[in-house]
Amino acid sequence: MGCFMPITVRWDGGVSVEYGGSRLIFDPQRESGSYRYVFITHAHYDHSKGFSFKGSEKASTEETKKIVSLYGRKISGWRPLPVGGRVEVDDLEVVAHNAGHVLGSTLYEVITPEGNVVYTGDFQFKDTFTVRAAEPISCDILVVDSTFGSPSFVFPDREELAHEMVE
Repeated sequence: MGCFMPITVRWDGGVSVEYGGSRLIFDPQRESGSYRYVFITHAHYDHSKGFSFKGSEKASTEETKKIVSLYGRKISGWRPLPVGGRVEVDDLEVVAHNAGHVLGSTLYEVITPEGNVVYTGDFQFKDTFTVRAAEPISCDILVVDSTFGSPSFVFPDREELAHEMVE
């Protein structure tokens, strides 16, 4: 009989995924110092604060890092994790997938021996004028973080809006 270790997902100033002795944090809002690995989904301020944390190894796409660097933020301890890229952290594997939100945005899949977790950050399932749509990822645990996910946010159709702008 195998040994079962639970996957723990919780809010810890960002979305924390823990398995065995491994701890990862996604889009942290505050520095806790207890996370060696920080994953950043995209360059918007409410998701990219982790770039300024000291003592943590940061991972994102190159595009995300370049955009955040334009804000004047100094970034150290960064490693590129392109869409389709993978990184191993102890018994975990983190895979970056296209989020379809903005240039360089990613969804992160955390693969453990017990199952997988997908953390979305902001995402979009429709092609836009600048990025391709995200594709669904089969998972055991889905964590959806979406700034405008509330049904109270209703936006005009993109094609209609673009047509009006041209007129």
